[in-house]
Amino acid sequence: MNDEKAIWRSLTIGPRSENRLRRVMWRVASGLSELTGRTITNHDPVVERVPIYQVTERAGDPEDKIVGIYLVMSGGLHGQAILILPMTSALNLADLMMGEEPGTATQLGFMEHSALSELGNMTVSCFLNGVAALDETPELLRPSPPAVMVDMLGAILDVIVTPVAAVRDDLLIIDTPFRDHRRTVQGRFWVLPNPAIRDLTAHPSTTRGDTSWLRTSTPSPSGR
Repeated sequence: MNDEKAIWRSLTIGPRSENRLRRVMWRVASGLSELTGRTITNHDPVVERVPIYQVTERAGDPEDKIVGIYLVMSGGLHGQAILILPMTSALNLADLMMGEEPGTATQLGFMEHSALSELGNMTVSCFLNGVAALDETPELLRPSPPAVMVDMLGAILDVIVTPVAAVRDDLLIIDTPFRDHRRTVQGRFWVLPNPAIRDLTAHPSTTRGDTSWLRTSTPSPSGR
């Protein structure tokens, strides 16, 4: 399956798409687990077509300060991807990437930025490798260098929304929340298929997602 449109459709539409997408995101979670030395689990991915004006609301409070790790996919599969992380989770992930205990880093310096950049690169590579493995299409693996952004959520998502708004009024989002069992690490992995492909899904979403993960960094009493 080398046609880009057919690949995106196989992940977002039809009776087999849910299972295929779960398999790909399982590979992403496994990659994150290997990188961090923690067992990272993910919720089932949700595919939604969201009106442009609701994209930031879909993610959370636009004034929350977060870390976004943004990449562009090209080659055999075009689109965008972003890891959306609360600040505490970003610091903890940087610590784990550098072999330190979570809570060691108190700010994102050069080394922490470098670690998160590598995390973003490996996460998107795991996604692309997972898609390629479904249909034996290795030419899919071509992510851009990651951009690590520290800003308000609304400002970071403008990076995604602005170029898309020039060509259409909605955005297809594959949304996969992830975390470890102690919530030391939690965040969201968004994959956004090529917006030029217009008929991947038909119905816009008007439901705001659960955004409590974005504003909390402490474990629940159950430890989950």
